[in-house]
Amino acid sequence: MKKKMAVLMAAMMLLSLAACGKGEKEQISVESGKLIMATEAAFAPYEYKSNGEIVGVDVEIAQAIADELGLELVIQDMEFEKAILAPHEGTADLTAAGLTVTEERKDVVSFSVEYMQTEQVVVTKAGDTSITDEATMLSKTVGVQSGSSSELYYSESMNGEMKAYVTYQEAADALKGSEIDCIVMDHLAAEMLVAQNPELEVQPFTLYEDSVAFAVEIDNDALLEKINPIIQKMVDDGTVEKLVQKHMESAK
Repeated sequence: MKKKMAVLMAAMMLLSLAACGKGEKEQISVESGKLIMATEAAFAPYEYKSNGEIVGVDVEIAQAIADELGLELVIQDMEFEKAILAPHEGTADLTAAGLTVTEERKDVVSFSVEYMQTEQVVVTKAGDTSITDEATMLSKTVGVQSGSSSELYYSESMNGEMKAYVTYQEAADALKGSEIDCIVMDHLAAEMLVAQNPELEVQPFTLYEDSVAFAVEIDNDALLEKINPIIQKMVDDGTVEKLVQKHMESAK
């Protein structure tokens, strides 16, 4: 897993350096009349599918941005790792995927203002009492989403084994099948995962806290200047909090 992460981060750094070397790299612009959002629509309450439509907290924030700017919101659903790189690769204006702000990701994207504070928690089989804190978690076989902040955070500190999955539902299936001992993930998404998989439960302790934001191409200040005031207003007036409550309920 350490080798995989080293390769991933090396590739991301190469992309960043290539863009800096070009200097004249064309960035997707809202002037096209569309706001293109990259996401992975399997991370309720941030984004998920309901009746074939992609919905969620991030979707409603992005829609508010598009409406305010007079743009058509276009959502592109893809694997999480690809969504992170989409603004950098010029295939989307922004990424909204319950995206944690990390120093590693700042090598390939610029972040908007933060719109949510969250925590990383541990999901186990219901009734499992063998994981009581971070130390006991680190000695187990741990499932994470490929490219997630928890994979980055714990890639060098595991005493046990880390296994990465494309989606958290795949990790949940692995946990139910005893292929792994637990999953490390965002606490809101963990509650949603457990609601859909009652054989599992969230352990009552926090591993670490982090912040969530939208991502755009590095140094795309023109786009950040457009979206940051809209996001900040939605945070300040309580809209984001209401959206979280709404989708925590409707995604169950």
